[in-house]
Amino acid sequence: MAAITNYKERIEDLSGVLIDTTTANDTMHQFIIDGCYDVIDKLQKSNNFNPQEFVQASNQLNDTTTSLNVSNKRDIFYVERNTLPCKFVPENQRTYIDNDNSIYKATDDDPAYYIFNRTLHIRPLPTNSATAYVYYLPEYSVSDIAVDSTIDNYPIKYTEHILLYAAYMVLGKQLLDLTEDVTTNSLSMDVIRKMFNENVPAESRDIFDYLEDEDSEMVQATLQAAQGAIAVTTEKYKWYQDKMNMLKNEYMMKFSIGGEG
Repeated sequence: MAAITNYKERIEDLSGVLIDTTTANDTMHQFIIDGCYDVIDKLQKSNNFNPQEFVQASNQLNDTTTSLNVSNKRDIFYVERNTLPCKFVPENQRTYIDNDNSIYKATDDDPAYYIFNRTLHIRPLPTNSATAYVYYLPEYSVSDIAVDSTIDNYPIKYTEHILLYAAYMVLGKQLLDLTEDVTTNSLSMDVIRKMFNENVPAESRDIFDYLEDEDSEMVQATLQAAQGAIAVTTEKYKWYQDKMNMLKNEYMMKFSIGGEG
């Protein structure tokens, strides 16, 4: 499959929902970023996760820089010093790896690391002759979702996975709007409810008001409008649900995980 360069169009194709880029840009970005980490989670659960596809290496740690700020590192996968793996030590035990009299003291042949105050420390300290690297899962960011769309530092091979996830979430938002959209020109369940007892469709007028005024024509007209709105909303709700189930199954099958109806 050719590389996808317009995420918006692809999500629209998958979801069957037109997306207003101006009003939904932040939401769409978040759905895509959430999809990045959900794909990683699914790959791990299906035993198909290859860290080499995702992790990044830090700058070299040496005499000049011996520690690493990990505030913006989502997950640490591997730490090495002088090509040897460093074992992880809980920060409340960090004093032992510097203690010459402790059996837990870190050595050149058995290096260790701990994280304290959002900083990763390696012992023995990295040097120019025994450099160290930290391999981590970064925070992701997405470029413009409609023009030359890319996700920084993310494997292109999983783009379709991510967009399936985003399309599913778009449909979920449509379902939410069908129940909670409060704008009076919508056909949400909330607006339909207000036609009975919260001054919709006319200001200070709803079915109960018309009943009190014994205006049977307006009661009937409003009831017919409500029934029509309910029918349309119900059909939309079912269509969105069915589409979501289809996308979920397709998404899960990409990880060889069975979807649920």
